Amino acid sequence: MKSESWAIVASILAGVALVGFFAAPSLLKGPPRDPDSLCLKSGAVGHTLVLVDKSDPWSEVQAGRLKRLVKQIGDSLPASSTTPSSPVFRPCCRCATPGARRAS
Repeated sequence: MKSESWAIVASILAGVALVGFFAAPSLLKGPPRDPDSLCLKSGAVGHTLVLVDKSDPWSEVQAGRLKRLVKQIGDSLPASSTTPSSPVFRPCCRCATPGARRAS
């Protein structure tokens, strides 16, 4: 009789664990997200980041195109997301040209 009661308890615990395993994704999924960007559909808007690879030297044409592209992206952002004192383009210390001011 004792082994039958342990079998019943083990079966009930296994059933609860199995139900919990399949119910957990729907219970823990959180707020809805945009399927393309995986950002929250509501709430704060994310940051815009422009990452530039400067491991090779640029020509004047490439540098001018990058400046225009960064300016275009900055102009398309809402006015509340940019401040006049924040720079649009700031190089990191490794990609700064000699004599240029280092980004802080």
